Amino acid sequence: MTLSLDGVRRADSAGVALLVEWLRAARAGGGELRLSGLPAQMRAILAVSDLDTLFPDA
Repeated sequence: MTLSLDGVRRADSAGVALLVEWLRAARAGGGELRLSGLPAQMRAILAVSDLDTLFPDA
């Protein structure tokens, strides 16, 4: 499944935590979650948190 974040204009750590939880749930169900259009602010939070490897295509 690919989730488009093209419309997201602001992001914070709570939003990143939600994406990580959705990824966990997708994997638990045998699927995968991919992101597109990830805002720069969210990329920075993922990088600082060492979570950027969870979403390599973002």
